[in-house]
Amino acid sequence: MLVVPDEGNQWYLEGVLIPGATEKEYIASISGNYTVIVTINECSSAVSNAILILPVSTLELKPTINISIYPVPSFGVFTLTLKSETPLLCEIEILNELGQVVWTNPLIEISGNYKKEIDLSRVEEGLYLLKLNHEQQVSYRKILIAR
Repeated sequence: MLVVPDEGNQWYLEGVLIPGATEKEYIASISGNYTVIVTINECSSAVSNAILILPVSTLELKPTINISIYPVPSFGVFTLTLKSETPLLCEIEILNELGQVVWTNPLIEISGNYKKEIDLSRVEEGLYLLKLNHEQQVSYRKILIAR
């Protein structure tokens, strides 16, 4: 658990805004580098030092799903591959740096291998976050669009 002032907080994972993560405490569900910016009376702090969170046990990571995105960086069109040894229901979202959903895929069942070409050629270049909701877990991957 990470702790900061009572209000005015915005948490980030790998430099990308975590939507709704504005509380004093943030309980990380996945490993990664977390930072926070505190805003009080319209004055914002510098980005905090990165806090690396690692899973305590691999038992917490079941069911497993392998996620691959290529090419990275891309011009906006990339391939997402998912692999799961057990059937999983998943929802895929892609978020911009403000945490807004720019692309979504309805609930799908992954059983074995899944491959999807995603076209984000109409969005601005920059860093995006792929968010994969699966079996009460959330996985994130960074996507860089450069032109």
